[in-house]
Amino acid sequence: MSTLKILQPGDEELLEAFVLQHINTSMFLRSNLQAAGLVDGNQRYQGTYVAAIENKNKVFFRNILDI
Repeated sequence: MSTLKILQPGDEELLEAFVLQHINTSMFLRSNLQAAGLVDGNQRYQGTYVAAIENKNKVFFRNILDI
């Protein structure tokens, strides 16, 4: 079973390590993160990012707006 964790500023390295493994399919995610970071506000490119953690390993990340 996965545990969900809402990512906060300071979790960027965790997310970057994941998206680098999926570089061909994470271009927009990386661009939005570079523009706005992990701040959840009402500005363009911001959103809530959630990590699903299984056995203490990050298994996937998702912008909550995509769910």
